[in-house]
Amino acid sequence: MTQSIYDKVLIALRQAGQYNSSLVIKPEVILWPDHENQWLDVIDVLQESLQNLLIFGKYDPSRKTGPAIWLKCMVARMLPEAIGKQIQLR
Repeated sequence: MTQSIYDKVLIALRQAGQYNSSLVIKPEVILWPDHENQWLDVIDVLQESLQNLLIFGKYDPSRKTGPAIWLKCMVARMLPEAIGKQIQLR
């Protein structure tokens, strides 16, 4: 079966969070810099499969978007909506 680009992106993001606990500690975040906003149109689609995908930008918790301080609080699980979730940043 051939994988779509969407499938390959999901696999790559999930693999980026894997680690060898004998060698390193668990990563807190996976950063995905997109200075040219080439992936902006597919973020909503990716968030359907990656419920914990956060976006740096204007504060809009319904879209999981916010400024740096909000992202830091989400990663630190200091906000009620972040407790018990694995967080990924874009």
